[in-house]
Amino acid sequence: MNLLKLFDIALGYDGVGWGNWKTYDYDVQVKFITFEDKKILVFQGTNIDYNPTTGMFKGSLKDLLIDAQFWPNFKSKGFPTGLSKILPILEKAYDDFFPVSGSYDLIMGWSLGGMCAMECARFSNANIITFGAPPIWPQFLKEKPKGNVLHVIREDDGLIPFYPSFCYNRPGSILTLGSGPKKMKNHTTANYRGAIESLPF
Repeated sequence: MNLLKLFDIALGYDGVGWGNWKTYDYDVQVKFITFEDKKILVFQGTNIDYNPTTGMFKGSLKDLLIDAQFWPNFKSKGFPTGLSKILPILEKAYDDFFPVSGSYDLIMGWSLGGMCAMECARFSNANIITFGAPPIWPQFLKEKPKGNVLHVIREDDGLIPFYPSFCYNRPGSILTLGSGPKKMKNHTTANYRGAIESLPF
């Protein structure tokens, strides 16, 4: 599978796919595509509804998880509570597109959309690819994803949303892209696309 072509088609760099997202609560954005005979569910990052006055993404997944990023807290607060709020949304999106696709070969996502894709591994056998996504698979969880998992990250991306590594990891394989001369100033799909474009395959 050509990773650059997949990235372009899934995230709209093909010039036609950008406007096909369906939006759910907390600004979870999803679409279904086919690529090389593969049926793919795609989750977008959640940088919509930005309020420059407050500096927050109103009503968004990012907003929710910023509020709940500290873990553990055994009074059912913190990051696990944030995830528990979005899991029913992910299951609904998964089911909504399922009659169209029949099944999924791959679930993928960018940034916090990659986190959504990874969460789908809790109830799906599909393979997973994330781009620039935080590690969110609980360290204590004995169950592992049933499909193959690939995480694509840049060495110089210090802007990936942070959740404590002693609590969460990235199960599966990690493809680390080379870094530029300076740390990334913007956590954007364009910066990742440039690094993917330079890969020798």
